[in-house]
Amino acid sequence: MFIAPIRALPPAALPESVYHFVIRTRDSVLLDDASKQEPFSADAYVRSHNSRSIMCLPLSKQAKLIGMLYLENNLASHVFTPARIAVLSLLASQAGDHLSKMPGCTRTYRTRIPTSPRPNV
Repeated sequence: MFIAPIRALPPAALPESVYHFVIRTRDSVLLDDASKQEPFSADAYVRSHNSRSIMCLPLSKQAKLIGMLYLENNLASHVFTPARIAVLSLLASQAGDHLSKMPGCTRTYRTRIPTSPRPNV
């Protein structure tokens, strides 16, 4: 997961095709199976990281793009359900507000969620 101002994203932090799409359109990207969805499936990052589910939301404040929320799952496709998308969209709007209040902020936050399967509870 990345939450970062646009200028702070490392070059190989996410698929270039997703990054440029969000910058160009100011729209979200939701890929249920990135390995099979054109044009993103041809991205070198998607192929090398075996990316399956990808979601990238723009972080905006007053129509100005100030960052991105990027989430990826390499184990399963179709992990972003409508309920999760709604919660993450709310989080993205709040993150946009907070990032806009921090001029000069150049932090990139990266969190890796463990990939080992959890026992059924």
